[in-house]
Amino acid sequence: MTATTWDDFAAGLGDILGRLPDDAVVQFYAADRPDEQCAQFWQDPDALHAEIGSERVDLDWPAPASAYRELAGRVAEVLRELGFAAPGDVTYHAWRSADSSELPLPELGIAPVEVSYFARLRDGDAPTHPTGLLRRTRIGSRTTDEALGRDGRWQPTDTLVLAELGDVADEVRPITAAAAAGVVAQWDEEPDVRFAGPPRADARPLADDERARVVAYLREAPIVVAGFGFDPDPYDPEGAEVVPLHLHTDGAWVWSASLGYFAERYGMPPEPDLLAHIVQRGYRWPELDRAALERVSRLITKRAGGG
Repeated sequence: MTATTWDDFAAGLGDILGRLPDDAVVQFYAADRPDEQCAQFWQDPDALHAEIGSERVDLDWPAPASAYRELAGRVAEVLRELGFAAPGDVTYHAWRSADSSELPLPELGIAPVEVSYFARLRDGDAPTHPTGLLRRTRIGSRTTDEALGRDGRWQPTDTLVLAELGDVADEVRPITAAAAAGVVAQWDEEPDVRFAGPPRADARPLADDERARVVAYLREAPIVVAGFGFDPDPYDPEGAEVVPLHLHTDGAWVWSASLGYFAERYGMPPEPDLLAHIVQRGYRWPELDRAALERVSRLITKRAGGG
């Protein structure tokens, strides 16, 4: 099924949301800019969480079918407001966080992001230690070929097309995403990433004209690790568990989503260096491609494991 109208898209999404597995993550991107995320969902055993543009929505699970339909309709509405003329202007990537397996969602009626990896091998190379690493990203009929530089950036390349024509002397061999991640890990130097600590309750509160911009930065920067469940609010011991647990990054810092919560509810600023960093960036985080997020994710995993 192809979603030709936003009503078609909303109907498919509303059907999907009520039956996502409890470790599902679904992210939507601009089809012509697949590193530009515009909405995402993640499902835990007790709730469905959504970030749509600058909005955050949480639905207890299970929710009434009408709630999923309403949320799906709001997603379609926001995507239109962001300038997408039709569902075909949007693509998605969905997976299960427990094992990173792909989660096909044909009911959406839009093309998924499909990524294939290739090792460029010269005499004596092994696929685990190639001369070059290539990827082909396919969204519907649109294909983009890129090569990974030693600086960790993906750049356009015609190597795959030339290899298909027999005009490349080296062997170009398909490899798995896991094998490609291993190559990236070998090549990348660990990024210089700082981990933010908790806010201080005795710090000067954020000024009214700054508060919303700081909250937006903290809450809307990409999620690098989805955290399931919530912690209690230490300043509201009688309240429900509402403090989010996932981790955000802008490529230079990693911070808990709790910082956005405390900034929004109490005006508590993040630690001074992070606040200065946010101000210096003009309250706008840089675009991060999937490779950059994977580098930060590996560093978090290494830190968590004590490596």
